[in-house]
Amino acid sequence: MVDVESIESLIEQLGMGHRRNFALNRKSPIKAGGTCDFFLEPNSREQLVDLVKGLSRLGSDYMVVGFLSNLLFRDGRIRTPIISTGKLKGFRLEGAERVHAEAGCSLSFFAKELTQKGFEGFSGLTGFPATIGGAIYMNASCYGNAISECLEYVECIDQEGDLRLFKKEELGFEWRHSIFHDLPKNYVIVSATFTLKSGDLAGLSNAMEYSKNHRLEYQEHGLPNLGSIFATDNIYREISRVNLKYKVGVFLVRVVVLWGGWIFFPSTRTKVWAAAMNRFTQGFFSLASKERVGFSKHTFNCVVNLGGGCATDIINFIENVKRKIRVLVPLEIEIIDKIE
Repeated sequence: MVDVESIESLIEQLGMGHRRNFALNRKSPIKAGGTCDFFLEPNSREQLVDLVKGLSRLGSDYMVVGFLSNLLFRDGRIRTPIISTGKLKGFRLEGAERVHAEAGCSLSFFAKELTQKGFEGFSGLTGFPATIGGAIYMNASCYGNAISECLEYVECIDQEGDLRLFKKEELGFEWRHSIFHDLPKNYVIVSATFTLKSGDLAGLSNAMEYSKNHRLEYQEHGLPNLGSIFATDNIYREISRVNLKYKVGVFLVRVVVLWGGWIFFPSTRTKVWAAAMNRFTQGFFSLASKERVGFSKHTFNCVVNLGGGCATDIINFIENVKRKIRVLVPLEIEIIDKIE
């Protein structure tokens, strides 16, 4: 049970920035979610540590968020304090061999800065809508680069409020997974340190430009969304593994669009293929968009808010998609519907 008066007293003692009765749909990239009693914004690493220790002493649950780029909170009142790392966004180079970044630092900004300085391993992560902490939690990867690729160690706060260091090999990185999925939710990533390696600046710049252009062409930017819904780089392949009729349909679409496209529209055949597979999959499973929630025009693996959709609408839509396609991969987004 959340003790409102005790939390208010702790906030006052720490002199911490915070917002009461904060509507999470204002911050959520998909423009949905309930209203939290406490949205807490520590200004420094030390203040974050003191906040977590204080909440632990009070016996209060809490949840830490970054950009909410893959989180969907339920509708209604949320009594559990939400801690935002949004003000912990600094990073610093430690010579030419290491870089240290705070948990709330924008991964996209961080990756772009390092790539422009000629360091390898980050060009594909430019444009990834996550904080450093969130990226480590989900082992973010894109365009040939992963957040774990150059990672050396992570600093976090454990459930007792004490600081701990995890080396990269202790973090159990897998596809869209880290050890932080298995640890208690009150473990908090504070910062991370990466090893740097110099590369060819021209080649890195070209790779960064490619990832930027590819994102603009094949990913959703016009409507509110949380990115990929399922944790896979190819949702059509995953569905084909469990549905033979669908697999045959995919083959026929491939023959017409990809193979036939070599003759009739070679320069746009991959874009036409993406759109055709999206339409085919929606039609195959009778999953038309609803009034307020639907699929991105770019890919079946992205649900968008068409305007006015609440968290309940979106959750129900995603659950219906899961029931119909029956893929064996987990969701990439996290639905927070059991929070107090």
